[in-house]
Amino acid sequence: MLFVGDDWAEDHHDVEVQDEAGTVLKR
Repeated sequence: MLFVGDDWAEDHHDVEVQDEAGTVLKR
């Protein structure tokens, strides 16, 4: 299972993908 998070800031957006252990796979 993968988790995808999206941080919506006013000046930019950050997307992060993590595995089940919370390890960041892609940012």
